[in-house]
Amino acid sequence: MIIIMKPTATQADVQTICDWITSLRYQPRVTTGSDQTIIACIGSEINPQTVAQLEALPTVQEIIHVSKKYKLVSRDFKPEDTVIDIKGTKVTYDFQGLKEEGIRVLREVKRDFPDIAYITEVPGPTQIEGLMDVTDVFQVGARNSQNYDLLERLGKAGKPVILKRGIAGTVEEWLQSAEYLMANGCKEVILCERGIRTYETITRNCLDLGSLAATKRLTHLPIVADPSHGGGKLELVEPLSRAALGAGCDGLLVETHPDPKHAFSDAAQQIPSAQFGDYLKAIAPWRELAMAARRA
Repeated sequence: MIIIMKPTATQADVQTICDWITSLRYQPRVTTGSDQTIIACIGSEINPQTVAQLEALPTVQEIIHVSKKYKLVSRDFKPEDTVIDIKGTKVTYDFQGLKEEGIRVLREVKRDFPDIAYITEVPGPTQIEGLMDVTDVFQVGARNSQNYDLLERLGKAGKPVILKRGIAGTVEEWLQSAEYLMANGCKEVILCERGIRTYETITRNCLDLGSLAATKRLTHLPIVADPSHGGGKLELVEPLSRAALGAGCDGLLVETHPDPKHAFSDAAQQIPSAQFGDYLKAIAPWRELAMAARRA
């Protein structure tokens, strides 16, 4: 259930309703827009008598019954797009795979380049604490997208989270995982469409652009696309990037490496660093069109 407050409602009015909801053992989640406040009630559906009492309050404008299993991430809760600013940028490159040695390397790089935003994939809840001082954003990989122990701990960590869609996950399951993060306190969740598993073998995965476009209509959360994993081949990264921008993604997560042949993983899909500028120039017209469409 989502409660839409009247524009004249005060902060005290909102707190009164939140206290009431809490007393009924539901979790209130408040979002405040430019002219309206919305309260989401997390838990099983509230009984009709309580709903009627809430509707009768002079400070309540409307109550929306949300049948979806995800409420906090839905556009019913927040109609406008959520914008997440990570040190002034929306997209960066992540490094993973060396465990404790990787953390040491990342810490040294962060010391030398403190103004860069760092994304780090975390494989399990026990690794979170050791990464807190070296990462700006946690990333949940596709195979961990329904690891609810990890999601619960990340929700309480106080940092933004990039949540990749599971390799065989539906859009609803993806959004339910995002809901779990937000219900546990994470206020900044970025969804990542990275391709799903199908019967096709010519690509590493199937970058599901139809679902990306549909998901943009369901949630206010930003969505980035991962054309590197989506195609799995260097020659597919550029066309898939253009297609993803056309489908409405808010950013791209792309792999690059100074010498892909000697990369520890994913060598076939990485853009050589010397060619990355050319890649950015090649997709620039589509990026500009996407930004123009978003402003319209």
